[in-house]
Amino acid sequence: MGNILSVTTLYAFKYLPKSTIDAFVGLAAPPVASATSNLQSFYDKALTYLGAGTNAFTNSRILLIDRSGPRVLVAILTPSGPKLISAKKLLIAIQPKNSSLQEIGLDLTLEESSLTSQFNNSYYWDIVIKNSGIPSNISVTNLDVNAPLGIPTLPGVYGFAPAPLPGYTLAYYSSPAFKSDAQVKADTLAMVKKFVRVNGYPAGAPQIVGFNSHAPFWLTVPPAKIAEGFYAQLNGLQGKRNTFWTGATFVAHDSSAIWRWSEATLLPAVKASL
Repeated sequence: MGNILSVTTLYAFKYLPKSTIDAFVGLAAPPVASATSNLQSFYDKALTYLGAGTNAFTNSRILLIDRSGPRVLVAILTPSGPKLISAKKLLIAIQPKNSSLQEIGLDLTLEESSLTSQFNNSYYWDIVIKNSGIPSNISVTNLDVNAPLGIPTLPGVYGFAPAPLPGYTLAYYSSPAFKSDAQVKADTLAMVKKFVRVNGYPAGAPQIVGFNSHAPFWLTVPPAKIAEGFYAQLNGLQGKRNTFWTGATFVAHDSSAIWRWSEATLLPAVKASL
């Protein structure tokens, strides 16, 4: 979220509900868990259930979306070649920022473009480091002792934590403005080496083996826009041009909450429109 003290209070409450805080501090079980600690297995089984290569396409790129007719047409490029999907309805689950929607070739209306172009966002990365040199029995939180509540200046690493697998360390990096992936990787490795050196740990040979950018992360609008009814207008897009919307911007950055809302609120509306 960037510096939480500069974030509109409404967004802070939405991003950190009690259920999320309880899960993080150990007062409640995680919303989703795997007995084998393999969260990827959920997605693998979902892909098999949907039908990989027939009803679900991975490693593919959307070329164009046309909603001008009675059906939605989506042209995609898959590893086996181009395909054209003809559907009654379209469900969009990516962050609805104007630039992201343009990247998937969505034929934006003036209303959609006007709303989605108002979003601001922060940037967030999760990182897995091998041979960091940081002991596996400690977690490290980045603090600025001279800042209110110790919140560190961003961009930077929020902290390091031991991964479930021995020899691996997790890192979380955030920035209020754009940074390239290469810059984030270099900054993170430099921070690892500095921490190990300053604390007298044996020097490791840190290597980034996992890296995910979640940009654009946490879409927000100014308080004045909220007061003017921005979210009523945004939710008013549901169903227009055979298109429905879900995801963090419409619920919260909480996958379990998104699934609950999509199943209980959104899907009945989609079915009713068929």
